Amino acid sequence: MSYKIRYEFFAGSPTAVISHKFYWAGSNGGYYNGDPITIEQVYLDLPQMTAYESTDVYADPSTFFSGQLVSTEKASVIQQKRAIFSHPHVSVVQHGSQQKSIPFATHPMMINRSQQGDIAVCIDHMQYFEPQSIESHADGSIRIKVMASSQYFADYQGTWARMGVSALPSGSSYETALSQNFAPLNHRLFAFPPNDYCVKSGVFQEIPYIPDDQTPPEIQQYYQELIAITQTTRTFLVQEKFQGLMTWGGLVRYAKLNGYSEIGSDQTHWDKIYSNGTFTDYHGAWKNVVYQFLMEGNPDHLYDLSFMGARRMLHTQIFQPDDTKNPSSSYMGWAPAGYQEYRSDFNSSHSYFDNLFTYYYLTGDMEVIDILKLAGQSKKKIYTREPGTDWKYQELNDPLTGGADWVSYVGRVAMQSASIFHFLGHAYDAAYLEDFKHMFNHAFSRSLALLKDDTGNEYSFLSNDKNIESGFISSQHWMVSLYFMQNLYLLYDQWGDIVPGPENVSISRVFSGLANTYMQFVSKDDFREFCLGQSGCSRNADGTWSGSWNNRDTVQFEGNRIGGHLISLTDIDGNSDACLWSTGKSPIITQILRAGKMTHNAKQTNFGRDGLSYMAQTIESIGDNNPWNKETAMYFIRLHHAMAYLSEPAPFDISFEMSTRQGAAPLAVTFSDTSTGTISHWAWDFNSDGQIDATNQNPSYSYMTPGNYTVSLCVTNAQGEKLTETNEVIVYSKTDDQPFISILQQDCTGMAKCYSSLKDWENDFGGIDFQSCDQGDLVCLKQSAMITIQGNFSDPDTNPLVIDGWTTNRDHKIIIQTKGGGRHKGVWDDSAYRLEITATADYQAPIYIRDDFVHIDGLQIFINPNGCKSTRGITSNYISPENNLIQISNCIIKSTGNGLNTQAIASFDPEAGYQIWNTIIYDFDSYAIKANARFVVYNNTIYQCNQGINSGGGLIKNNAVFDSTSGYDFANHFNDQSTNNASSDNTANNGGFNLSNGLTGLFAENQFKDVSQRDFRLKPDAIIINKGAKLFDDDQLPFNDDITGKKRKIWGMGAHAYYFDCDVNGDLNVDLKDVLMVLQELIGL
Repeated sequence: MSYKIRYEFFAGSPTAVISHKFYWAGSNGGYYNGDPITIEQVYLDLPQMTAYESTDVYADPSTFFSGQLVSTEKASVIQQKRAIFSHPHVSVVQHGSQQKSIPFATHPMMINRSQQGDIAVCIDHMQYFEPQSIESHADGSIRIKVMASSQYFADYQGTWARMGVSALPSGSSYETALSQNFAPLNHRLFAFPPNDYCVKSGVFQEIPYIPDDQTPPEIQQYYQELIAITQTTRTFLVQEKFQGLMTWGGLVRYAKLNGYSEIGSDQTHWDKIYSNGTFTDYHGAWKNVVYQFLMEGNPDHLYDLSFMGARRMLHTQIFQPDDTKNPSSSYMGWAPAGYQEYRSDFNSSHSYFDNLFTYYYLTGDMEVIDILKLAGQSKKKIYTREPGTDWKYQELNDPLTGGADWVSYVGRVAMQSASIFHFLGHAYDAAYLEDFKHMFNHAFSRSLALLKDDTGNEYSFLSNDKNIESGFISSQHWMVSLYFMQNLYLLYDQWGDIVPGPENVSISRVFSGLANTYMQFVSKDDFREFCLGQSGCSRNADGTWSGSWNNRDTVQFEGNRIGGHLISLTDIDGNSDACLWSTGKSPIITQILRAGKMTHNAKQTNFGRDGLSYMAQTIESIGDNNPWNKETAMYFIRLHHAMAYLSEPAPFDISFEMSTRQGAAPLAVTFSDTSTGTISHWAWDFNSDGQIDATNQNPSYSYMTPGNYTVSLCVTNAQGEKLTETNEVIVYSKTDDQPFISILQQDCTGMAKCYSSLKDWENDFGGIDFQSCDQGDLVCLKQSAMITIQGNFSDPDTNPLVIDGWTTNRDHKIIIQTKGGGRHKGVWDDSAYRLEITATADYQAPIYIRDDFVHIDGLQIFINPNGCKSTRGITSNYISPENNLIQISNCIIKSTGNGLNTQAIASFDPEAGYQIWNTIIYDFDSYAIKANARFVVYNNTIYQCNQGINSGGGLIKNNAVFDSTSGYDFANHFNDQSTNNASSDNTANNGGFNLSNGLTGLFAENQFKDVSQRDFRLKPDAIIINKGAKLFDDDQLPFNDDITGKKRKIWGMGAHAYYFDCDVNGDLNVDLKDVLMVLQELIGL
């Protein structure tokens, strides 16, 4: 057994506040019901009083006795222990032979008097904590009984009392004793922050405000029911005679430990065994009272309900062994509270955390830290760090493998462990914040799936499976929203949109994917059409807000768990939670609203607001007959956050959707505006002509002529503010022989056939419907597969691309191209698309080609060999002999300059055909280009590689190769038509290599703008500006532009052409000839 006493003193106050705690670690080590023991009394003694005169004893202001105690007489006030619930509450006041009984000692006070002064003692809220008492004897000594009579205890259980002891002037009145002694136990003398301070503290997220006449009716309804549920709770506590049990929990004595069980009365039908296994703390019930305080500023319910619940859990339920028995159990700091019976298991042990956290932030009670750090230290050994004597200096576990044993990182118990780490990190030791973040590093590494359907929409799923493979079972949707997403939002709120784990997946992307899952598959059942034709694909959701929602699914997919293709979902029938309880919709709707705000997704925002309207209707009058219990608690615990979004006007944001974005002419497209805010005007331009084509919200338009069209929507709100959004429609002349175009960009929200990495696109075969053709057979389909990479990119694509499994020919091939913000401007650009790979094995490459006809245009590619051998920038293997062509144009390919035989472009196939032009290559420790006789290599710039171009008969023209570390800018032998190349050594004009008409012995610094910064644009006085062969009509590879896409008026060497601003005719002079050419073009002169 252990005792703990804590003293609090108030400046200028004559009162000491004493917290007295008794705790029994147990004899059997059991944490279920255990073998009950009997403890007769637990008390605290105050010594006898010098010159004692008399005693006053009170139960309340009207129930008291006064006078001197003589001989063996005593005075006492006691809240007696009942045998069963139906027995009445009894408080007895005794003074010698005098005695009175009343139900509750609401203001108990013992005052012992002497000429030197008075001693006053009281117990805080005695009516809630039977059996407790205060006794005084004739010598003036006082005994305060934390437990006044025998009691049953299971292992790891205790009790406590909070009392005040005051030293007052002689003759002080009962009213003075109340003000000086009883009041410090009440909130009035706490250093208690006002609610507006708490609102601004940042501890509480998204707090709604008390509604007024201008507030949406949903918030008014929500607030009315919040008040009603709290009041019903207080009423039920009285009707069910529940006072007196708060010290020991709901049914410790009556429900289990002495075999007595009882349901609620006919008045309330309150299932005490189920709803009050933790005194209605289930799913954070008392935190709802905290939110009521944050809105109202009245702390009465806080003290009587929330704080009492917190102290009960803190001092009596949580495992906290004493010095004599300290098992190394992971349950220390945890409280078992299972379904329907006390301490049946740990299934609901998480339920008390939220209220404890808020209790600490509102009171500063350090006992919360002292006890919960036991949980933090034990749980970090399971979830984040290897066991050790000093956990601070233990390394975080590998997020891919976890600790010594596998544990789920996304379940409710795991996420409540994460919430402990978060709390302790802010309130106790910042090192815990690393453990909090590590939980998500692991969850993102192992327990997350991000999958796309046929429309390109992305969906998130979580799973407790150790390895997520096709056919995995998803975690329960309502639990994910209630626990995992709540903690993930804390991570986002405090650290921003970071990327946990190694998969380059941001928090907002996961949030948005989960919101899509809830919207499409869980709630309104838009999944019905998706399921058509899928074997065993069935759903139970009935498609209405008021009906059943799906809760768990079997998920079938192909490809990787990140970026794979979603095939089907099948609801798990027979699961105990096969469909969501109505209360589980509240957390889901809240998280959808958060996702909409994170990603500026108007569709998600509108869906969440629609859900809130439904929720407000369903909670009407719920508080009339329902206290705070599991159902009402879960209903409201996240609803506060959601209502905060409704408290604000809908954000003014623009977005629209299209029924299709590509097809053969004539192409009919329906446009749907999904903007948020009060929109007063819509202006649509469908065909890029700058003219307004429609002003209604959801118009349609038919495209009769093939072409690429930019669709523009401009919306105006009630304040006259304007926003504009654009998208692209591609119209073909016919369905055959036209490329099937997909999009790669950083944000694919609302876009079909859109991908975030080349690997995802390739794994999905471009999202193409191959109809009766074999998958990947472009020849049969008579189409090419094109992916256009567009828009800016804050982060690189770190997924290697393997092109494999396609059937191609010269007319129906794979095309990978960049455009717009996704394309570089001739120098490396960290805001454009980058494919950057750090090798983890020999022979790796950012792009590995195993199909015959591929064109790669405008990419930036980086390979870090990372100590691996024979890595490549672009390589190919297993392609058809002779009947193949790999084209690489307008790319920038770079490495680190150190490695083990790292080459930029090389093929394992001796018969591979390559055409490479307008490409910049630098910093490779081996060949820049390893060419065979079927290579055609024109107008490339190569710098500081071991060798520039090493050929076995390839055709090379207009290449500028400088500063090769081996001394060979060109090596081996070339086609005898090779000409007009430049080098820093003598190899560009080496007859032995079949090279002629070249420039040799040049310095790179004299030719390029800034080689130190790898800027290979030409200087105005560069020798190579106009020394190239004209290739616009070349019989092997005709082209007429440079790496930036500008027309080559001057044919020089290297990837860049040079342009005078006014040199129109390209003769390197600005003269009358240029003026005449301009006039001719303008007026036909």
